[in-house]
Amino acid sequence: MDTSRIAMFLFGTILWTANIVSPESVVVGTVSVPDDTLTKKCMSRPEMANTHMPGWFLIECRKTTTTAVVPGSPTVETSGPALISKHEGDEVVLSCTVTNRGSGTIVSWLRIRPRTMTFFFNSQRVHMDKRFRIETDSNTTYNLRITRITRDDEGVYACQVNTLPAPTYINITLQVVVAPTILGIAQEFGSTPPSIDNAVLSYNESDNVILSCETDGSPKPFVTWYSFTARQVISYNSTLKILNVQRDQGGLFKCVADNGYAETLVEKWIEIIVQYKPEIIAVERDIRCGEGDYRQLQCNVNARPQATNTWIKDDEILKGVGITKRSMTTVPVECPGNTTRLVIVSVQPDTDYGVYKCQATNILGTTEDVIEVSGRLRAPKIVSGPVGVRRHSYKLQWVVGNRLQQGMAGFTPIDDYILSYYGWWYQEREDGGTEKVFSHSRDSPLEVAIPHDPDLSRQVYILRDLRANVTYEVTLKGVNKYGDGDNASFTFYTSLEKPSSTAQVNSWETTPYPVTRKTVKPQRSLRWANAGPALFTVFRQTSILTASILLTIVLM
Repeated sequence: MDTSRIAMFLFGTILWTANIVSPESVVVGTVSVPDDTLTKKCMSRPEMANTHMPGWFLIECRKTTTTAVVPGSPTVETSGPALISKHEGDEVVLSCTVTNRGSGTIVSWLRIRPRTMTFFFNSQRVHMDKRFRIETDSNTTYNLRITRITRDDEGVYACQVNTLPAPTYINITLQVVVAPTILGIAQEFGSTPPSIDNAVLSYNESDNVILSCETDGSPKPFVTWYSFTARQVISYNSTLKILNVQRDQGGLFKCVADNGYAETLVEKWIEIIVQYKPEIIAVERDIRCGEGDYRQLQCNVNARPQATNTWIKDDEILKGVGITKRSMTTVPVECPGNTTRLVIVSVQPDTDYGVYKCQATNILGTTEDVIEVSGRLRAPKIVSGPVGVRRHSYKLQWVVGNRLQQGMAGFTPIDDYILSYYGWWYQEREDGGTEKVFSHSRDSPLEVAIPHDPDLSRQVYILRDLRANVTYEVTLKGVNKYGDGDNASFTFYTSLEKPSSTAQVNSWETTPYPVTRKTVKPQRSLRWANAGPALFTVFRQTSILTASILLTIVLM
């Protein structure tokens, strides 16, 4: 063959593949056409700028501009499909049949996408890869056989002949099918952990989680992300994005890749751990107990990673030692379920009363809660009715309560009770309106110290010199050497006084006066009440004796 003709044909092929069958395209309106010199020529025409249907004009322009092939020129066709899919390693035959092939006609096989590569001119090899072979009868059949195909062989192939004014050709697309694989899971820029493709990834709460599932396969795999925490697909592309991640958004995730050519689903699992600073909550922040009591101080801890728990009293870290039933040590005990306990086997007020701190620490910080252990008294329970039966006095009754003041083994002493009270009512003003007045200031109520009687289960105190038809606010608390106890609040009402035709409504003196705390003796009305049955028995026996004497006198 004349080498000059082959060189000229090769040059023309390069120009043709660069300008006619370039894989690039341009969209005009709703029409997509090749981005070649013909399209550029049509788009430069003046009519293009004035039409309201540029896509239709572009198609018609390309039809009228193309020079028709000379009659009697060779034609090219294929007996196979335009798209052939084969697995990697298979063998494929691209068929090409040329008719009207005259002398001097050159048939060539080349690949035009993804990059131009010429394999044969007629039967002369241009490419040195021996896997490519031409099968020809040197007349009409020019088939291209490729053995042991690889991913690099994928592309658009063209069988063409050198006709005028442009080459005649057919395109055949070879798709090399490769089952999907997951290469790994990469972390995008901006994520806290720098590593790639770990089975477990840790993030701090409020971080941004951005992961990419890197896959391979042909056709390109379709990727989804599934969350086992949410129990649903949370992403339909290769990127998993969780912005400002929260602790309940962690868990197991899987990336699934599929392109229709895998026998089973291809997936990769990953666990996302969301770390956060410890949270610690005391089960009971105010513990009241007596000498000899057994007490457990307990705090619930929630942390990721797991926290180290510490107990502190008076800025001193408490450390556990061996304990017995009679020991008086404080012992930290680690328990399952994110709980930490401090055991006080036998409470000693001088050493065990005070403020304790349960403290939890991990790599993200330290958190603590406070528990107070004391001998202060709980609020007494007032059992009186809210409505008094007398106009100027009221009988206040209260009880210690069911183990409110007593520990399991010890006893919290009660020294005195402090009773505070003031009254209020509405009275008429000179202008016809009403105003709220007080018997004593709310900030400085009348206070009475009442000694505690340990022999009584119910204590009584009579409030005297009260005003009729008035509301009284009462607070009552116990006190001992460990401080004031909790207040019990109570409201009662005195009885209504008979109205007087000449008296003015609420005309008594209401000017506040200085209040001093006074101590009174305990009133033992209940002891007298308990003596009632005995007195009744004596009276009954006396009556029977008197009746017997009278009956004897009558009979005489």
